[in-house]
Amino acid sequence: MGVQAEGTWQALSRSTAACADLHPRQLYNASGRTEYTRVRLNVYTLIVDITDTRFTNQIGPNKINYATAGDNFAISPRCIPMGIFKVDLTGTPFIVSETVQWTWSGKFPSSSPQTGSALISNTSYVGCFLDTNDRLLPSAHITGTYVNVEYCIKFCNSRGFPFAGLQNSSDCFCGDSHDRNPRAKSESECNLPCTANRNEMCGGIGRMSVYDTGVSQAIAGRCGGYPGRCFPALKTSPSVPSLQLVLIRTQPCLQP
Repeated sequence: MGVQAEGTWQALSRSTAACADLHPRQLYNASGRTEYTRVRLNVYTLIVDITDTRFTNQIGPNKINYATAGDNFAISPRCIPMGIFKVDLTGTPFIVSETVQWTWSGKFPSSSPQTGSALISNTSYVGCFLDTNDRLLPSAHITGTYVNVEYCIKFCNSRGFPFAGLQNSSDCFCGDSHDRNPRAKSESECNLPCTANRNEMCGGIGRMSVYDTGVSQAIAGRCGGYPGRCFPALKTSPSVPSLQLVLIRTQPCLQP
């Protein structure tokens, strides 16, 4: 299985006015970069053994578990973490299960408690577009307090539409093309939080947040603290490292 992934723990601090270290630059004793060419997968549970580093290329002193990352750089949650991970399952019949999250652990040098988080890239987002009565995505529509980005993408994907759009906090639209109307002048024009998840944006007034509904097989993220790290875990057991995959039965390599 041609799985590619990498995990890093940033070795050296970066000196900036906003995110400078409290201490002189120094090597982080957990630093390293590990690139995976294969992973061990339990074929019954579809759980990856993230500690198996036999099929890897190594840069730096320490081997980093699959799909994990961290650094000793970010002195505040506002600083951009320098530890990077990427899971790329392209070419395989698998995606990361929706039951998986990335759990952060670590600390920041502050007198008040602060919590960090993994910054996960959402590769399916297309952009913020203008919308009119002649809908940008006119083929299907649902609305309700249960609508968020994930729900809308699933709804449109299940009906065979390549694009999903969210508007007015709780409206979900589907369609075959997003070329009917131009992009908004600024991404900030899609500024209405989703009713079902206030941490996500669901369009705006006359503006639609558009997503590609295709199955993404690549997940990337950044993690850090002083020090700080993140690792994959099941949402039901967020403190236990675990990475579960799901089989894509329609994947071309599984077809006769």
